[in-house]
Amino acid sequence: MAAHSGLRRVLSRTGRVTIGLVAVVAAAATGVVVTGVFAGGVGAGPPMPPQAAGGQPVVERVSVDGRAAQVVVVPHRPGPNLVWVDGEGYRVGVGDTLVAAERRAGAPGAWALVDLPAGPTTLWVEHSGRRAALDVHPDAAVPALPAITTAAGPECLSAVVGAALAGAAPPSRCPNQALTAADRIALRGMLRSIADRGVPGIRLVGGNSPRADAAERLVRREAARLNLPVDAEPQPLDARVVVGDWSAAERALATQARRPARSGVYLAPWLGNGTLLGYSSGAVVVLNYDTTAEPAAEYIAELDKYALRKLASPAGFTTWLAATGRPAPAGPPRLYAALAGFSLMGVDLSHRGGAIGTGGWVPNGRLTTVSKPLTTERRAGE
Repeated sequence: MAAHSGLRRVLSRTGRVTIGLVAVVAAAATGVVVTGVFAGGVGAGPPMPPQAAGGQPVVERVSVDGRAAQVVVVPHRPGPNLVWVDGEGYRVGVGDTLVAAERRAGAPGAWALVDLPAGPTTLWVEHSGRRAALDVHPDAAVPALPAITTAAGPECLSAVVGAALAGAAPPSRCPNQALTAADRIALRGMLRSIADRGVPGIRLVGGNSPRADAAERLVRREAARLNLPVDAEPQPLDARVVVGDWSAAERALATQARRPARSGVYLAPWLGNGTLLGYSSGAVVVLNYDTTAEPAAEYIAELDKYALRKLASPAGFTTWLAATGRPAPAGPPRLYAALAGFSLMGVDLSHRGGAIGTGGWVPNGRLTTVSKPLTTERRAGE
């Protein structure tokens, strides 16, 4: 028997499917029945803001095999694309080529790389042998974002989503391509704090990107100025300082669980996502803003409209700020930690310098300051 298909669509004024799509394909030879409900069915969130020039990622909710999941596709252009699925056990792809969406270290949900052809096509999302169909329209004018295919991909996807929340064009490059002025200030303040605590040395965990390379050079230069040994003979009271990508940070946290550095793990500003901060490892991250206060709270509220809170990150936040015309955070850097009942040697928890927020970027937890404002001023003799 030949395969039969039924299709129902209601198109928005932009040509995107926003109300519903039901696809049914029956193949008598195999006895397989594939069904899917697309995006805007019952319980779906609002459509993303109208896209700006330069394209927009796919952000849709699918229901397949009785399970609902958010799906994001970036950069939504012909060629390699990173697909995020908020769930386990999914496969995604085009035509008969489906790949498993798998967990990535340091990132929430599941991820897969999918090659999209030029022109309108169908992206299949499969679970337990059943499929949902997403209409996608890859646009060659969208920035290619080569780093999307690397370990930095999840952070890059988060930044693209931040721009999309404001209806802005996607960024032209991924965040791991440059170390910002704010990053430099934060890292110098973090190293000053480590030195002031009398930590004998640091274990530096780098990465493979222009930002990581620049951060490593800065750390080594500042540490030398502060007489703080880097990667010398290990000492029990050393601290781990992580300036690589999200996956490098998770590996450092796993190492901390097995072989604790008694002075803890210090994360660079771009590593403050919920997955990494959710570890009960005593890790701290250096930030120059409070993730539970405005305007970060508004960013979270925007993500919540589309059930995307898990993708919250410093890169997404700062991209969203720029896309909405707001200034970048300019407060003094502080050390923040997820409040999980641990003690951090040498840190005075009585000097939190602000209210303890609940929720925010840490799933089912709190993020609190564990330092006074950090200074980068030189002292006599330095």
